[in-house]
Amino acid sequence: MSIEINNITNKFSLLIKGEKSKIAIGRLSSCDIVIPEDKNEISRTHCIVESKSDGTFFIHDQSTNGTFIKKQKVLKRSVKIGIKEYFVVGQYKFSISGQFQDLYKEAAVKSFGIEKVYNNEFKALHTSSVDMKAGSLIAIMGPSGCGKSTLLKTLNGESPASKGVVKIFGFELEENYNFLKNKIGYVPQDDIIHKELTVKQSLYYAAKIRLDNASGIEIENKIKRVLSELDIWEKRDDLVSSLSGGQRKRVSIAVELLSDPWVLFLDEPTSPLDPQTIENFLGILRKLANNNTTVVMVTHKPEDLAYMDELIILSQGGHMVYQGSAKNYLDYFESKSPVEVYAKLVDKSAHPWIVKYNEEHNVDRITESSSKRKTTTKANSFKQFYWLSRRYLNIKLNVLN
Repeated sequence: MSIEINNITNKFSLLIKGEKSKIAIGRLSSCDIVIPEDKNEISRTHCIVESKSDGTFFIHDQSTNGTFIKKQKVLKRSVKIGIKEYFVVGQYKFSISGQFQDLYKEAAVKSFGIEKVYNNEFKALHTSSVDMKAGSLIAIMGPSGCGKSTLLKTLNGESPASKGVVKIFGFELEENYNFLKNKIGYVPQDDIIHKELTVKQSLYYAAKIRLDNASGIEIENKIKRVLSELDIWEKRDDLVSSLSGGQRKRVSIAVELLSDPWVLFLDEPTSPLDPQTIENFLGILRKLANNNTTVVMVTHKPEDLAYMDELIILSQGGHMVYQGSAKNYLDYFESKSPVEVYAKLVDKSAHPWIVKYNEEHNVDRITESSSKRKTTTKANSFKQFYWLSRRYLNIKLNVLN
């Protein structure tokens, strides 16, 4: 199912002319503009655009995940909006003037001339540019210490680039970070979920902190959906401490999926898993990508590549030397095995491959720094304190029991 642009233009035209006072947007067939359900980001009636008698317009948000205006989340409230200002519902960008864009038709992650230099002047990532398609499963590989995790954190905003620009679905990351942080999921290499809580408790408290005013029923439905997608619903009442490494990793991912991210970044998710578990785990990531969640993961296991669409390879020293199909990298490096490829990417052996890549891709050399990030709290600070305290109390009770 897709949205007809002519239908959107006509509906908003009636609003502008005063022939219609309200336009409802959401999943329900009774809405004026019906949005495909795709990833469950969209509420049944997500928002209502209203025209006032004085010629002004307001958006009334009625959603779980929020409507975004001027890069800010509007949740369960009304906000005045200009006729040409854009607002974002799920993956779709609208304006009352009739402009419309499906953001999934943009590159999921695109960077131009990014570099990462630390305070000690150590350059961990040399000039690099990436272009990742929406709905793809992408691996970042390379020898130990080549900057794989650095690249991942630079692309997801965890550790912003020193130079260059990163865009997520067309939005510049640093400039729009308050908006995009709600659309980015990040699971670091070390699990950060509380082992003293049950699986369901872990997700419940994460949802209360992240999803603002979501109702109890909405949270229950989200928890059941993400745990079912990750094949761990039957473990919902088990303590996290009792789970296997693979199951804990899935719980960490489930926490990030609660907010229906556009892009999910994973740092070596298969590292602690055995071969049989890896196959099942990668199959789950494949399903997420097929359902339009772009998945970017660091890995050191060549066998993971059987599930990947695209591959990025870095050489020692933080230089990008390959970006393309996960099936073609051996031919590119004129090698018969991953071990042989890695041997070509360390010390002086890496130089010709660095030169080849830079010449073939005409690497962008943007010199200005990324935009200064202006952050706001992700949720109401009092509410965060309340639910963090409740979670801490639950942890202590579980330990005593």
